[in-house]
Amino acid sequence: LFGALILVQKKLSNSHVKAICDGLKTNSNLSIVRLLQCQLDHKDAKSIGEVLKVHKTLRLLSLDKNNIKDEGAKAIGEAIAVNTSLQKDLELQSNQITAEGARAIAEGLKVNRSLFSTNLSNNDIGDDGARGLAEALKVNKRMTTIRLCQCKIGDPGVKYLSEALQVNKGLSTIYMYGNNITSTGAKYLADAIATNRTLTWLDLDVNSIGVSGVKMLASSLKENNVLEVLYAKWNKIGNEGAKYLGETLMVNSTIKELSLAGNHISVEG
Repeated sequence: LFGALILVQKKLSNSHVKAICDGLKTNSNLSIVRLLQCQLDHKDAKSIGEVLKVHKTLRLLSLDKNNIKDEGAKAIGEAIAVNTSLQKDLELQSNQITAEGARAIAEGLKVNRSLFSTNLSNNDIGDDGARGLAEALKVNKRMTTIRLCQCKIGDPGVKYLSEALQVNKGLSTIYMYGNNITSTGAKYLADAIATNRTLTWLDLDVNSIGVSGVKMLASSLKENNVLEVLYAKWNKIGNEGAKYLGETLMVNSTIKELSLAGNHISVEG
């Protein structure tokens, strides 16, 4: 019996997926399922969800680049609420999931006690979806990584997530590349960083935090001794913003990696 099922760019019908799931129910060695770009829909997600509810050895589930949409996300959310084996990753990026589906996943995460990482990147979950996930992060003490890149999250969504970071004691890594975060959102994150003692990796690449936003982040980082990696590429911070970060690095000994490409920083900065 195999320990991993990996299919990439295979057109799977509902009947194919159902047959696969029937086989998985009796496989006690399986730990990894990756069905990448297989044209899965919400019916397939429901079939997979039923397996996830009873499977005891599955550690990673990746359904990236399919079309499970909100109804499929609901099925996965219900499954992770009862599953106790899925530990490493739940990957659902690029699945046409909106705020409704994100809230369903969040409901599952509120009670899930095994999952370490969730990826919802490239789904249009927006601020409302971020709010649901933030509520889950306030009570979930297990998850260490969440990926929310290109999710159309703006400053209101960042506010919800920042409030969660102020009480969450487990999350160490958050990716928010390519959203709609401005200096206002940066202020919310700066407030969170000032009190958070678990976050070590923050990815804010390709947003619009600007000079004022990076100034507030830099100020908080003077007091923070936990964050090790900050990505802020393509954020319009310029030489002035770089100077604020430079001043921070003179007193902060924790930052190991600072990425600022694409910010029009000259030798002066």
